[in-house]
Amino acid sequence: MVLIIFILILIGSGFIAERVFSLISYRNERNGIVTGLAFALLIFITNTLGMYFVKGLVSFAKLQRFMDTVVYTSKYTFLSILVGIILAIIAGIVGRTLFKRKIIYKNKD
Repeated sequence: MVLIIFILILIGSGFIAERVFSLISYRNERNGIVTGLAFALLIFITNTLGMYFVKGLVSFAKLQRFMDTVVYTSKYTFLSILVGIILAIIAGIVGRTLFKRKIIYKNKD
């Protein structure tokens, strides 16, 4: 059960990050599933490194013991969403500045 909650937290925060990214970068394409899963992977890597350096978690079994408590699960969810939004803002600003696209307006005749 803990694994399912953990996966849902990561996927949910990845899709929230994708939505923030598409708002900041003014993207018109709809490739949200791939982008959301890419953000979920980046969130997972960032959270794993953070948990390793802050809490000293080196295995998933230790993380499962922490995830059994409701307080820690809510903190981890908030942290995942916050990390996702920060990554999305950084990626959106970089995407907007480096890959500007020219918008061509067609005259309506």
